[in-house]
Amino acid sequence: MAATNDGRAVEGGPAQPVYITNATGDGVPTTATIIGPLGSAALAQSVATNDTSATLYAGTLATSTSAAALAASQAVREVLIQNDPDNSADVLIGNSSAQTIQLKPGQSVVIPVTNLATVYAKSVSGTPTINYLGRS
Repeated sequence: MAATNDGRAVEGGPAQPVYITNATGDGVPTTATIIGPLGSAALAQSVATNDTSATLYAGTLATSTSAAALAASQAVREVLIQNDPDNSADVLIGNSSAQTIQLKPGQSVVIPVTNLATVYAKSVSGTPTINYLGRS
């Protein structure tokens, strides 16, 4: 079982909303504490420092039933992958040895990853297109 920064034990579960409050819970104060699903310091830092990206890498991949890298080697911090809404087949996302995340047409997933070439995709059938947007 994991623990938060304040020592509370936590288990996995659905994502919780992020909210801003002061110590007494009064509305949106001028000085606030950012509280994430698990009291996440990383989330607080990301919001507080306006964690933006200078460069975006956008592209598409026409999949087949054989797994292929999403793109050529490209350093990123995370990538948004979408099974194009116009597709009629599901796609599978994973690494070079296993693609276990199944996306229906229109569904997407965000993966924190350091290189676009480490993400692999394949189709369940046909040649559906995957859209991706990576950020560095």
